Amino acid sequence: MIKEIRHVWCGEDDRWLYLEFNENEKIIGINFCQGDEYGIFKEQYTCSDVRLTDVYNIMVRNFIIEDYTINNVVKFVNKVCWAYHEVSYLMNFNNKNCK
Repeated sequence: MIKEIRHVWCGEDDRWLYLEFNENEKIIGINFCQGDEYGIFKEQYTCSDVRLTDVYNIMVRNFIIEDYTINNVVKFVNKVCWAYHEVSYLMNFNNKNCK
C-alpha cells in the first residue's frame, strides 16, 4: 500500500522522478520523465511504471544499498533509470535488426 509519493528533481541527471513508498519507507513504484518540464511530468508520468519498478527490485536484490537515505536511494534510482533506458534501446535496436 502506498504511504507516500514524492516528486524529486534530479538536476544532475536532468529528470523528474516519481517515487512511491510503503509504510516501511521502501520504494514500491517508480517512474521518470527526462527533462525539466514539470507540467508534462505531472500530466503523464505520475504513476508507477511496472517494468521499471521490476528492474529496480531486481537491481536492489543484486546491488544492495548499504546507506538507505533518500539521497543515496535517488542516486541508485537514477542508475536504474539509465540502465533501463539503455537496455530498452538496445532491445528495440537489436530486435529490428534480427534476420
